[in-house]
Amino acid sequence: MKTPITLLILLLAVLPVMAQNNVWIFPRQNGMNFDGGTAQTFTFSQAAADNFTGRGCAASVSDGNGGLLFYTDGRKIWNRHHAVMPDGSLAPNLELADRQGCLIVPVPNDTNLYYVFSLMKSYNQLSNTRLFYSVVDRRLDNGLGDVVPGQKWLQLDEFLAEKMLAVEGDRCNIWLIVRDKQSNHYKAYEINRGGIMPNPVLSNCGTMPLASYLFRPLKSSPDRKTLAASLSPSDFNNNQGVGIELYDFNAATGQISNPRMIDAGLTGASITTHFYSDICFSPDGSKLYANAVTAASMDPPQYIFQYNLTLPTAAAIQASRQVVAFSQAPSFSDPGFFRFWDLENGGDGKIYCVTEFSWEPIISPRPLAVIQQPNLAGMACNVQIDARPLSNTIDFPIGRYSLSSRVVQRPMFSPDTLKGRKDTLICSREDTVLLNAGPYSPFYHWDNGDTGRSRRITASGTYIVRYMADACTDKIDSIHVRWEHLPVVAWDSAGCTAPRTAKAYGMAQDSTLVTYTWSDAAGIFQTGQSRNGDTVSGLLPGNYSVHLRTASGCDTTVAFTIQAYPEPVVTVAPSAARLRYGDSLQLSATGALFYAWWPSGTVSNDTSAQPYVRPLAPVVYTVMGLNEYGCRDTATANIDIDYGMPQLIPNAFSPNGDGRNDIFKIEGITYQKLVSFRIFNRWGQQVFETSDPGRGWDGSMKGRPCNTDTYYYVVSLGYPDGALKTFKGDLVLVR
Repeated sequence: MKTPITLLILLLAVLPVMAQNNVWIFPRQNGMNFDGGTAQTFTFSQAAADNFTGRGCAASVSDGNGGLLFYTDGRKIWNRHHAVMPDGSLAPNLELADRQGCLIVPVPNDTNLYYVFSLMKSYNQLSNTRLFYSVVDRRLDNGLGDVVPGQKWLQLDEFLAEKMLAVEGDRCNIWLIVRDKQSNHYKAYEINRGGIMPNPVLSNCGTMPLASYLFRPLKSSPDRKTLAASLSPSDFNNNQGVGIELYDFNAATGQISNPRMIDAGLTGASITTHFYSDICFSPDGSKLYANAVTAASMDPPQYIFQYNLTLPTAAAIQASRQVVAFSQAPSFSDPGFFRFWDLENGGDGKIYCVTEFSWEPIISPRPLAVIQQPNLAGMACNVQIDARPLSNTIDFPIGRYSLSSRVVQRPMFSPDTLKGRKDTLICSREDTVLLNAGPYSPFYHWDNGDTGRSRRITASGTYIVRYMADACTDKIDSIHVRWEHLPVVAWDSAGCTAPRTAKAYGMAQDSTLVTYTWSDAAGIFQTGQSRNGDTVSGLLPGNYSVHLRTASGCDTTVAFTIQAYPEPVVTVAPSAARLRYGDSLQLSATGALFYAWWPSGTVSNDTSAQPYVRPLAPVVYTVMGLNEYGCRDTATANIDIDYGMPQLIPNAFSPNGDGRNDIFKIEGITYQKLVSFRIFNRWGQQVFETSDPGRGWDGSMKGRPCNTDTYYYVVSLGYPDGALKTFKGDLVLVR
């Protein structure tokens, strides 16, 4: 479907290590910093035209010291000074998915490169929800970062649900997981040192996404072995499609399996779950938290549920559901009402939750709810909804849903590598040869800067290449090359008329002493040793070989075939023809490069492949053709002559003065001479005579019209060769 993105990264073997992004950026110019292990809020200034104020996703990334690098809302990318990168406007007018619409993923093994993924949303199942990516290099724009030229807003996939998650793999890689909306597939795109692999791992697994509100999220457990999905309702009027689904995830293969529903819109204890706005694993992975909206109108109560994931069965996990927080205000317009939205693990071991007092306005301030001890069971987890848990104890606007940093940590690499030495003898007749590295790898790096698997070399020496031996190990090979240039073997073709004229040559390229052993079908016919080459002569057409051997061990045989020079096959069209006396004809010869015609007296151009001929007597034309090797062939064209009367004389005329056929005359005389043209009546009396081909009989005699009757003509014509021919006939005069 797409081609992989090729990124050459020259680092070493991988040990996957997870770390927390320290800086969260929210809409409305607010953020949180977990540097030092405690949550601190901050505000920043941002141009109004550049501010992202939407309901949904925010993603940010920080460096190893906790300093902000850049952030995005999926439509634009801002640098650490809160200014849009020079080429950071991705698609500012498109609407991205509300919950998991943007994501930052580091390029494995390159601390300067990041993928920014944007999921363009659609609430209509038949519409096309597409996934795009851009590549950011933080070295650009004087270290503030910018989008790499040509790596902006590239489409990776389409027809997806609004779920997007990145999980570290077990092979120095990262899995980008999305949900197909047209078939029951999760797709896991592998991101490794070779780029984004174009063919995702498909897992036919779980409950098919429904038509609307597809923005329920997908989350991963800390150990990456379990995924959880909040399922979408088809509408707000029933519980169809409501639930929380767990899956097993294989971080080595990208496969998702073993779907199991732990909550399917259950009704009980006066709780009717309509849908889950978000889910989140506890830091130790033992608990799962879910925010629940409970009625069609989304009036309160609103709940935070806790599930015990250590239990052995889905039924037991479902039965462990406990309410750890809820909102009891009588209506969502009541100022005491909280709706729970996004849930995310913070960098301080706590889980943070977006709350809101009312549906609108989005920009109204609100506190963050905090699950203080999320690893503990039941109410011991200590959910503080409106306790102003942050150090500055103020509310601040953060957008309707967004909270997460939406970034996966870059896999870390160990300093170890494998090293090897290879001694290679190259025996070659070429000026250059391709030196190949080890087995297929996503990247190679030679000591001269080449990045392909093969390197073209011209001399002996030591050549060093680094490549990925397996998913988590680099290998450095030192290839020590000793090159002996073997002679170049060439040969002639045999002659056209004297076939025993071919030669074969062994042409030395250096001063290496070479033993030449020449053979034909009957066996060895010449052997010799030389530093300057060798030649054999007087070869007939046939199959031959020469065995080349040096003292150091180069040993090879070159087979060759002596062929006779090809002879042309000349043809002429037409090869036979009959011409009226005095007419011309074009002949066409093919099959050769050069031509010669004879007899040449009546040929327009005796060296042309397509001359005109005008013979006055029967003749056989011969053409000889030569090819580029001087080989020849001949062909002939047999031309006969028709001396019959040409169609010059009509057989009736009507001299009635109507301007049509009023004159009886000879037409079309060309090379002939009109000696005489006479007309007689039926009694033998001559009524007309002329030798002027321009005159004709008007049907009268001595000025008086002749009667309708049959008359007779006698025509005498002279020809260029001196011949005189007489033609007779009759005609009818019609009035």
